[in-house]
Formats: sequence, structure tokens, C-alpha cells
Amino acid sequence: MINENKLFSLRKITKIKSKKANSRLHFSLDNHLLKYKRSQEGFFGMSFGMIFSIILIVFFIVAAFVAIRFFLNYQRCSQVGLFLEDLQAKVDEAFNSPSAGFYFNSTLPSGVKAICFLNLSAGEINADTTEKGVWSYIQEQHDIPDFTKNTLVYSPDREYCVKWKTTKHIDVSLKNPNCIEVKSGKISIKV
Repeated sequence: MINENKLFSLRKITKIKSKKANSRLHFSLDNHLLKYKRSQEGFFGMSFGMIFSIILIVFFIVAAFVAIRFFLNYQRCSQVGLFLEDLQAKVDEAFNSPSAGFYFNSTLPSGVKAICFLNLSAGEINADTTEKGVWSYIQEQHDIPDFTKNTLVYSPDREYCVKWKTTKHIDVSLKNPNCIEVKSGKISIKV
């Protein structure tokens, strides 16, 4: 009866002999496996491929969040721009009709506090406390546009692509600035 150790060493010898026959390199199978195992171990015992895969996954997740943030900001900017275009269309419609009195209802992003109509070259006229706060906010800003702009998207916490716009056929001679508050993202303006 052959001992198990002898059987294992016989198998090892036959493998080495067959290896010698097939290869120019003469080394034992055990040494080869140990070297191969050590060469794959990297930082924290993980292989380079695993570390590289983790880095790629983190990169793709960060890129996805950046892209989502970009598209959400783009959506908010376009929502404000479309609101201002629709407002101008309704004001033109009211201006061109013999008698009109209707409400323009729309939605705005959550950061917009009010839409203010004002004359930058005149002072405050009949302004309440909220409108006085808006007027002081305008005076503190260093990017006041030219005096032809008469519509302000008031959002002190967040910047949007469109902040100032010229809306034709607006009269602010009785109240300057005239601000309409945005409540829960909804606004109703009497035209």
C-alpha cells in the first residue's frame, strides 16, 4: 500500500516532469502558485482590477449626480423663462383687447419668492414691508441691469438663468415695486 504523502509527491513529480517537457522554465507548481497569488494582491489584499473597478463605479456615480443636477437646474431655468414668455403673451393680449380683466395662473420653481414689476429709475411708491425688503435687496445688488428692465424674478436664496426681463405694457406709476408673492410654487397675477 502506498502512503498518501508518497502518492502526492508522485503526482507532483509527474506534473513537474510533464511541465518540463512542455516548457523551458523549470519550477515547481507550488512556487508558481504562490508567486501568482502574491502578484495579484494589491492594496488591502484586493487585486488591482477590483480597486480599478471600485474607482470606476465611484466615478460613474459622481458623474450621474452631476448630470442630474445640471438637468434639474436647466429645468428650473427653462420653467422661469417660459413663465416670463407666457406672462408677456397674456399682457399683450390684455393690452390689445378693448376691455380685459383676467388672472394669469402659473407655476414657478420653489426658490422663487415673488415676481416684482418695478421702475428702477423711480423711487419707492406705496410699497409695503415685503416690497421695501425687495427694494433694499435690489439696491444692495451690484449687478443691477439697465433701466429698461422692469420685471424681477425675486429669489434671494437661489440664482436662476433669468433674473431681469423687460415686460412691455406694464404700468408701475401707482405702486413701485409691485410684487406678487409665489405661494407653494404657484402664482396668480391679475392682468
